[in-house]
Amino acid sequence: MSKNISKYPVLVLLGLLVIVLCSASSEAFSSKRSDSHRIFLQYLQAYGPDSYSDYRKQLSLVTDSTNGITAVSPNWYHLNNSADGTFTGPWELSSGNYNQLVAVAHHRGFEVLPLIAADWDDTGKMTLYNVLSQKTSRLNLVNQIVGMITSSGADGVVIDFEYMSGSTGPFLTQFMLELSSELHARDKLLVEAVPSRTSTSRSYTAFDYQSLSLAVDYLAIMTYDYSTSEPGPIAPPDWIKRVLDYARAQHVAMDKVLLGLPYYGRDWASTGSTYEAHALGLAQALSRSAEYSASIERETTQADLVGIPHYSYQDESGTQHFVYYDDYDSWRAKLGFLDEYNLGGVHCWSVMWLNDNTARSLFSLLRELS
Repeated sequence: MSKNISKYPVLVLLGLLVIVLCSASSEAFSSKRSDSHRIFLQYLQAYGPDSYSDYRKQLSLVTDSTNGITAVSPNWYHLNNSADGTFTGPWELSSGNYNQLVAVAHHRGFEVLPLIAADWDDTGKMTLYNVLSQKTSRLNLVNQIVGMITSSGADGVVIDFEYMSGSTGPFLTQFMLELSSELHARDKLLVEAVPSRTSTSRSYTAFDYQSLSLAVDYLAIMTYDYSTSEPGPIAPPDWIKRVLDYARAQHVAMDKVLLGLPYYGRDWASTGSTYEAHALGLAQALSRSAEYSASIERETTQADLVGIPHYSYQDESGTQHFVYYDDYDSWRAKLGFLDEYNLGGVHCWSVMWLNDNTARSLFSLLRELS
């Protein structure tokens, strides 16, 4: 991440306030979260004004496949860079698309938790600081979220604010506490997606796992994207274990933690000293290996005897490619962490990378392991 925004003296006072608030018992926040069922959260990923049919298609792939709560989270909303606490979706509110998709999901027995994200760049980082550090814009964002949930009939929200400076952290925690109070008063769910951390001194210092976990129903830790700029596994189990150990060491209630499960892999094309990566789903990874007669191997470790499938190939232009992805065996191995750590469930990015066949088999696996 780039250099942090300069800190202001007010952060000291705000930090003390956050500590006091977060030290209070989490029972202060009534919650819709069930202590007897895990949640299996499936992200729906589509873009643009013509995305309605894509959401419907992805929703049709999700089955009521577990003994827990099945929820879907369409990536509908984007925080406006006007920094006034407003956000926009792919359609006008008058279109009825939001209500129709929520109604279809409810008819299938699914809860709906729309996702709100911000730009993943320096502009988005500054927007998050400006919105969350100012009481007026922060409370406006809370009110906008409450209004969105009420008008669409949704069951809660997923907050996906990933790219922010360390100085924004206390304001993020304050925002989540304020949002939690409003949503829990209305019996709505609050989920926050947070980057993976293994240390207090490394990246993503804005995300205080312990304080945030006191405000939310579920802390959705993104235990994926381990390898991005260079070829490697997306979510190696030994790394996931370090992330979960860190969360537990931070005194997070582990039954609030959602395990991140990637439905995608990556194809890295060598461009000399760097790589250009493109995401792909399981079906595409298998068809590409067959197309180029690539031999699939499994990268195992002492902590992961199942291993992560991968292969390499050379395309028609002579470019060397390296592909890492997950299959049913590696997904099964990761899902073993649910019982090992007594986790609250999984959140899966995203159904866009599944097709009829892979979805059918994957959701059967989730049913088996739930």
